[in-house]
Formats: sequence, structure tokens, C-alpha cells
Amino acid sequence: KYYFGIPKDDFIISDSGIISLKQKGLLEKTSPLFIIAFLTFFLNNIAKYGIDYFYDDETQAYFGFITLPMFVIEMVSGFIYQPKFANMSSLWLEGKVKQFIKEALKQILYILFISVICLIGIWFFGVPILSAVFATNLDAYRFDLAIGIIGGSAVAFLIYFSALLTIMRRQKIQLFIYGISAILGAVFIWLSVSRLGIRGGTIGNLIVFSVQALFMFIAVVFLVMKRKGENFSIN
Repeated sequence: KYYFGIPKDDFIISDSGIISLKQKGLLEKTSPLFIIAFLTFFLNNIAKYGIDYFYDDETQAYFGFITLPMFVIEMVSGFIYQPKFANMSSLWLEGKVKQFIKEALKQILYILFISVICLIGIWFFGVPILSAVFATNLDAYRFDLAIGIIGGSAVAFLIYFSALLTIMRRQKIQLFIYGISAILGAVFIWLSVSRLGIRGGTIGNLIVFSVQALFMFIAVVFLVMKRKGENFSIN
């Protein structure tokens, strides 16, 4: 019935067996995802742009050093949950809400576990390792490294909840949340950087991405409960 969680009727299968998506409506369905990807990239870098605008090259370099580990959580988390999306799409489209919830909660626990391990590692070993790698002293930035890791966890949850909304075909909800939060978040991070420098950047990222992830989570829970209620009514 499905290919990669997408209904079979949305595909064209050639005589040679090549599978491709139908062009009709494809741009309309995927354009919100393009805008969301752009806004995510923009927000991920607004603090760096602010550091570059308000401070010198040395401060910019230090900010790059201490925010680098946050991407480890995003990358490792992605390796774990992305292979599950095809199965989760099928579960959602087939109305198997309980199995979908079980799988979603499992991936959330994985992200949380990775986040805790990374936070412990960065607190005890991050400063000496990064100081050695970049040949500089980062002792004064231990707290900022920890905040950066927690911010990276927020981004990982944000991307995951966003992916769940994509599975549910709710790109417009994502676009609304991202659009509003990108405007307000960019202003907040920019002001935080201008007043607090590196710490303002890390704290600003943490707050903005946490708020985004929270609203995405609320949307996911609402849609799951709605779908669960619909299935109960049918039964």
C-alpha cells in the first residue's frame, strides 16, 4: 500500500521498474518543507551572525569551538530515528496509533539518553579535549559548553517532532510554528548576543529551540489524541 510511508497511488512505476513521485501537487506538498529547512538553517546560525557582527574574530572562533559539540547530538540522534520513519509512516497511515505512539516514545527516550550521555561527557571531558584539539584554553567556557549541549538536545527534539508532523502530513502547522518562532527567535537571539556575547548566544539558542520543540510536541500530542479519538469512534 505504501512506499516510504507515502500512498502507492502517489507514485508512478515505469515498465523498467523505476519508481517516481507524480509531479501533480508535489511542489505544493514539499514547498513548506523547503521553507522550514531554510528557517532551521537560519535560526541555527543567527547567533553566529550576531557574534560576527558585534565582536571580533577571536570571539567568533571561541563561539564556534563551544557550539560544535551540539551538532553531535543532532547527528547521532538522526542516525537512530531516521531509519524508523518509513515504518512509522505506515503505522500512522494505517491507523495503528498505539504502535505509532510506542515507537515515537521509544525514539524520544533514545534522544534523551544520548543527550544525558553527551552532557555528562562534555561537562567532565569536553574542556580538556576541545582545548587540546583547538590548541586553546576553554576553561572559562565549561558552562557555555553545557548550555550548548542542552540546546543541541532541544534542536534534536525539534527536528524529531517536526519529522513526526511531516509523517502526519501537517506541514502547514510546522510552517506556522517555524514562521512565528523564527521571527521572534531571531530578534531574541540577536539581542541576547549583543548584550551577553557568547553566553547570550548559547542561552538564546537554548530558549528559542526549546520553545519551538515544545510547540511542536504539543501539536504532535494534539494530533495523536485526535486520531486516537477518531479510531475509537470508528470502532
